[in-house]
Amino acid sequence: MIRVLIADDELYFRNYMLTAVDWHSLGFQVCCLAQNGEEVLSELSKNTINIVFLDINMPHINGLTLAEKIKEEYPHIMIVFITGYSDFSFTRKAIQLQVEDYMLKPISPDELSELLQTLKQKYKQKQQETIRKKKLHDFTLDNYMYSLLSFSKEPSESDDGAKYLFDQWKVSDIYQIAIVEFNYISCQELNKLNLSLLKFSVKNCLDELINSTVNYYSFQDTYNNIVYLFNFQTQKRAENFSFDFMKTVKTFIQKWFSIDLAFGIGTIAEDSGQIADSYQKALLALQYKTSQDSPIYRYSNNNHIFSPRFAGLDIYNRFLMALRQTSLEDAKEVLLEIEQQVLLLNSDMYTAQLLLSPLFSIILSFLSEKEININDVLDNDPVLYPNIFLKSSAHDSCDLLFHICQKAILLSGSSKPSRASEIIHLVQDYIQQHYMDEELSVKQISENVVLDASYIRKIFNKYMKCTITDYILSVRMEHARRLLEQGNTSITEVSSLVGYKDSGYFSKVFKKYYGISPKLCR
Repeated sequence: MIRVLIADDELYFRNYMLTAVDWHSLGFQVCCLAQNGEEVLSELSKNTINIVFLDINMPHINGLTLAEKIKEEYPHIMIVFITGYSDFSFTRKAIQLQVEDYMLKPISPDELSELLQTLKQKYKQKQQETIRKKKLHDFTLDNYMYSLLSFSKEPSESDDGAKYLFDQWKVSDIYQIAIVEFNYISCQELNKLNLSLLKFSVKNCLDELINSTVNYYSFQDTYNNIVYLFNFQTQKRAENFSFDFMKTVKTFIQKWFSIDLAFGIGTIAEDSGQIADSYQKALLALQYKTSQDSPIYRYSNNNHIFSPRFAGLDIYNRFLMALRQTSLEDAKEVLLEIEQQVLLLNSDMYTAQLLLSPLFSIILSFLSEKEININDVLDNDPVLYPNIFLKSSAHDSCDLLFHICQKAILLSGSSKPSRASEIIHLVQDYIQQHYMDEELSVKQISENVVLDASYIRKIFNKYMKCTITDYILSVRMEHARRLLEQGNTSITEVSSLVGYKDSGYFSKVFKKYYGISPKLCR
């Protein structure tokens, strides 16, 4: 129902308006009546009103002055002027105030009915426009927030508008990232799990429990994790902020969905440029988590339980990219590396599960992304998969993951247009061959693959869920890590071999990417 307020100083006219037409059958509800401007403002402060019928000549505050106040304080409200005088100056003022219509007394029931039909159509159009603008606003801000997680953000034509929205949202330059991780391996009924409903429930629970005085924004990252960007008014508030409410959410979700949650908390960022580092630290906190009662894991330079030679986040990035490219060969290569790493570290069962469980979660996120039924991949026996990670050898677990990958990629193969796949492979091949070139850029790639730069950006972002610049970074960091692990090449030489002339800058980028310095990787 469209909610209406009728304001006129004449009781007779107010009563006439109430009975002249069947408001309800036309889709309207007259919920408020007022005889002067003060009553109008009082009713508006207490009720949700969509349309105001406003007499121009009222005591205390005339209709024209009141309309200006309404437009200023309630810009969404539609206004219809009512007057007994056919004066052009009123009409001109109505046009200036952008009111919806101008009604001259006396008005017949047929005229009022016709006017209401017109107003109803205008109201629907306004609602649709409001929804469209809200979607555009959220999409633009989501993309900008997502771009802040990147160390190498690509420029965009919409950056100015997006940055304006971000500046409107923020209250200071003190930020902190929190990531919600879903441990799907713990779930005994994956075939009954609605991943979208699960994430919606988790987000709703968190939103309700977060202190209302804290500014925050939530969105999804490339792994389809839920990411919370907190924005604190002061450094002290950030340092004293408690994340204990996340334990309540974990308990609730565990009870109703049989899913374990873990929360990674990044470091405090003192400007928007450090948000990517806070995000990376939150991911590392989750990766290096140890067995403990609390589901909340904070990043610390001293909590790395794995060898410095461990591949870090890079290996999970590569696994996700292999799935999105539907490349079984690349997925198998990652799984072999993980298996070798488990054997090299002589890992116990718990540590091995920490290495393997993110891969399983990535597969399930990929299935959700492609809207593939989990049953079609898990052979209608989801209990088998969580248990095998606890009982099997690293080799058997990796074989199982490869088997799941085969099915997932097979079922998703037809969903990616072949032309898009060809373009992605062209871009990746060129990057693999030229990553050592310091001047490597999207412009250079586009010229060599003979495609428009904005077009290949769009294709890459859509199917790989990352920017081309981020992919270049991941390739450089992977090659740098391998060279450092071999131990035969100095950091300065490694820096030059992967496209960085300045070894100091290379070391900073490497530490941001892996969470450890190049020296510790040797």
